[in-house]
Amino acid sequence: MKLRRKELTVYLLWCFGIAWICDGIVILNAYFEFLPNVIINITKALGAFAPSISVVILLKKYGSVGERKNIRQFVFDFPKKIAPYVILFAFLVWRFLVFWFGGNVSQAQPLYMIFPILLTQLFFQGGFEEPGWRGFLQPYFEKKYNLIIAVLLVSIIWSVWHIPLWFVPGSAQSQMSFIIFYLQILVNTCSLAAIYKLTKSVVFCMIYHAWCNSVFLIIPFEMNAAIIASYAFEAVASLVLYLIYDYKGGETQLKQ
Repeated sequence: MKLRRKELTVYLLWCFGIAWICDGIVILNAYFEFLPNVIINITKALGAFAPSISVVILLKKYGSVGERKNIRQFVFDFPKKIAPYVILFAFLVWRFLVFWFGGNVSQAQPLYMIFPILLTQLFFQGGFEEPGWRGFLQPYFEKKYNLIIAVLLVSIIWSVWHIPLWFVPGSAQSQMSFIIFYLQILVNTCSLAAIYKLTKSVVFCMIYHAWCNSVFLIIPFEMNAAIIASYAFEAVASLVLYLIYDYKGGETQLKQ
């Protein structure tokens, strides 16, 4: 990825600006109720799309983001080999098992509900953040810093970006501490960095992000020893996979 001097600044200003304005409208409406629900839902979706919109702005301004020259190359970059699909499937199964065995399954919603929630998350909420976070920000920092610093920077920016949601009544964030939320973001950043490195697919990151949100919404949980241990294993394993692949220079040919 070619680094441009002001590319990061442009991305962050638009990404935070769009999302926080939308979040501000949602917060005000929660107290004053001056907009109908349909407008609020559109506003929430627009806020979730802020990272992708920011990438579109970068594409218009600079002509490309990394090797990609249009947004279609972010959201339709399905790999042609089998190995990336196996990798994604393994990550999906693992995250489900973490919540199934570590969460409160007795209070879980019916499992079939995961599919409509997944579609909503993928197309209107968390999934469409990924063209920005993994399509642009993660590779950008990896070109400037080592993996650990890049992961820490992305996780901090990603978590801070969500801060207004703590002021939205009824939001998932409003019901947990920022520290717990950040630890989940940090683990997801490790996992998504590995998924993107091994598959070179933004759409796979979109699917995994949406899946994590869906499982989180289906199966209630409290941070316990089992989940903490599982998260720690996932983070370390993801970083090790990334470093092994990077060390071998892609010789396993998992790229498209």
